[in-house]
Parts: sequence; C-alpha cells; structure tokens
Amino acid sequence: MNQPIISIAIDAMGGDNSPKKVIDGIIHNHKNNKANFTPQDETKVVYAKKIAKIESKINWNESAEEILAKIRAFYPNPGTWFELNGKRIKITKAIAVEKTDKVGAIIDPNKMIIACKKNALQILELKKEGKKLMQVNEFLKGNKIKIGQILS
Repeated sequence: MNQPIISIAIDAMGGDNSPKKVIDGIIHNHKNNKANFTPQDETKVVYAKKIAKIESKINWNESAEEILAKIRAFYPNPGTWFELNGKRIKITKAIAVEKTDKVGAIIDPNKMIIACKKNALQILELKKEGKKLMQVNEFLKGNKIKIGQILS
C-alpha cells in the first residue's frame, strides 16, 4: 500500500521545517482527505528502556551527521554532552562542516569545530555544567581551548 510519508526533517538549528509548518501541512492534508491513517498493530507494541546518561555522551568516532542526529534526539533532555577540562558541556545547537583532522580534536578554536570520524561538528550553542545556555562565542570568551586539543 502506497501511503504518503510525512517527513519531519528539522536540523539542529530548527531548519526551514519549523514545527508550525509541519503541523500546518498535516492539518491541510487531513482537511483535504490526503492523509491516510493506519492503526497501530497492538501486538507489535514495545516499551523503550530508560536512556542512560552514558548513551548521550558524544562519541567523536561517529560521523558528524550521526552526532547531529543524537543532538536532535536527546534535546532537551538528557542532552548530548562531552567533557572539556573535566567539565561536562551539553551541546544544544550545531552544524556539520566538511573538515577533517584527528578524531575528537579541536580543528578551529575560534569557531569550536571538532573533528569527527567523517566531517566535523561546529558547535553553535552549548551549556556548561552549572551555567546558563550560551552561544559559542560567549563560551569562548571565558574558556581557553587550543587547536589540536582532544575532547573526551
């Protein structure tokens, strides 16, 4: 059976597919009888186990795209995080960029770009343990990071 698939592709920055636009599209399809609903098969229902904090820790050996997917999946809680100088840093917004270096290394300390297995991650917004949410440029004013520094 061919059914239209509603794609909700919202990137880590909110993207062009804002939740309002997605919901408006769903309502429009429903009003115009273009939406087909399929009842859930109750025999296939499963419960998800609680997410352990370690599951949301960033593994720089994954591609930038995989890490971005985790940022979206775990936002706002439990959030994705890494450690910098013994402190937990939660990432709330980031983008993938085409750069390479040693996995987990800071490539550009002025833009907070970190190398991943494939491509790199540019952090745009983060939250330091015990601090408020901030843009990366605010974070960099009070935190010295070095090119080549490896994150865990």
